[in-house]
Amino acid sequence: MSKKVISVFFDTNIFLHFKFISEINWNEIFPESDINYVIAPCIVKELDELKYKGITKKQRGRAKNILERFYKISEQDKCKIDNRNIEFISIEPSREVFEDYKLSETNVDDRLLASIVEFRSNSFNVCLITNDLGLILKAKNLGIDVKRLNEEYRIENELDEHEKVIVQLQKENLEMKEKKPNLKLIFNDEKDFIECNFNKPTNFSNYIDDYLRRIKDAYQPKTLEKENKIFPISKINQLLTTPISKLSFSPEYKKEEIDIYNRKLHQFYTEYEKYLNKYVSYLKLKETVLNLQIYLFNFGNVAGNNIRIKLHFPDGFEILEENEMMNQPKKPEPPELRSPYSFLDFFSTKDLINTHMFNSLRIQNLANQLNNPVNISDLSIKRPTVMMLVLKFKLSS
Repeated sequence: MSKKVISVFFDTNIFLHFKFISEINWNEIFPESDINYVIAPCIVKELDELKYKGITKKQRGRAKNILERFYKISEQDKCKIDNRNIEFISIEPSREVFEDYKLSETNVDDRLLASIVEFRSNSFNVCLITNDLGLILKAKNLGIDVKRLNEEYRIENELDEHEKVIVQLQKENLEMKEKKPNLKLIFNDEKDFIECNFNKPTNFSNYIDDYLRRIKDAYQPKTLEKENKIFPISKINQLLTTPISKLSFSPEYKKEEIDIYNRKLHQFYTEYEKYLNKYVSYLKLKETVLNLQIYLFNFGNVAGNNIRIKLHFPDGFEILEENEMMNQPKKPEPPELRSPYSFLDFFSTKDLINTHMFNSLRIQNLANQLNNPVNISDLSIKRPTVMMLVLKFKLSS
């Protein structure tokens, strides 16, 4: 399978401060791709200006040397460097490119970016090589792939004191010429647009009825007769000496307690239905709310003052403040029927034994351990039929 071909652009500083492009290990930077070199027209023009107007003698000499190499390569029938194609773009980008991407025709970085964008429009894979942070940010904002060169490829270029003063004055002069903020609103992915998709709204037509039916099945009204049919271990002395089949106990629940529980249960049904209505409203709102995070970014070289941002949303949008968002409603708690055997606090309310399961049950030494049950293995079952015994204990410390 043939490798992907990438057209690589360079900014001017790569030629001035790093080794020549033929001396760089591109297989390490692009291990799975083949590359072609592309030289934008603004790069040749800037190098030509630096050849005569460079800040230092070293810079002027470097620019002259790079241009002479380019000249020799361009005289060949097939422009190549180390078996890699090199293309010199001779035409500046069209004005439409600058207007569409809001780039400045007088800014060298913007002219380079415009050349890359126009070149990319012909379905070429492109990449920009630069170590300039400002240019990196601009390129990423336009969706251009960017790579930096390792410092191992940088050329040592120490300046004397006189040259340092000239460089500083040149920098200050440039800052004075272009001293203005360049503000832009972007989203959290550093792009100036965002694409959002809404799923098809959920159908909640039967949600409330179905869920409420399950709640009523799970929490049903209680009757005095049914509750008092279940035999709890409530009288220890009788259990020690009498078989369960001969035990008889009076009902422990009272009718008033059952009635109070059932009234609370019906009130719980009503509250749960209200909760479900609120919860459905919450889910519907959540499906239609879009959370946008917008950032103001300054691509200029000075801070902006007295900034006023005006946002326009077309019809169909409703802007919500933070305090207008609906919080997820809280589920109501079901009622509980108080256990009439609270003195047996080491049994849970549901740990019940039905009388038809046993012919005889004796618990050894349990009376002496009631206040501090430390040995629950002294449980013996005599003459059993087919049965299962499950006991849960809450042991006090």
